[in-house]
Amino acid sequence: MKSEPVSAQAIAVIRDVLQQDMLRFGLEEIDVRVAPDHTGEPSLWIEVRYGLDGEPIDPRATAGLVTKLHDRLWELGEERFPYIRHIVPDDKKVVELT
Repeated sequence: MKSEPVSAQAIAVIRDVLQQDMLRFGLEEIDVRVAPDHTGEPSLWIEVRYGLDGEPIDPRATAGLVTKLHDRLWELGEERFPYIRHIVPDDKKVVELT
């Protein structure tokens, strides 16, 4: 597995996917770093920060992001698995699913 830095092309794909799907929810910042996962394999750790602006966050919008990112990154030859952490302000509204 790769332990080198994330390529500019991979970062561009990550930003593209997240902005397409999450910008309407107040996405403000995306940070990407490489770190080991629970098995010690190098992985992509993506922190997505949101502000108070935008629509309430719909958990259904976040559900397919990892698969979408993984597929797009795999096409580039990026084999490290992407993990996403959504950081949402306490006052941000979230859609309640019933």
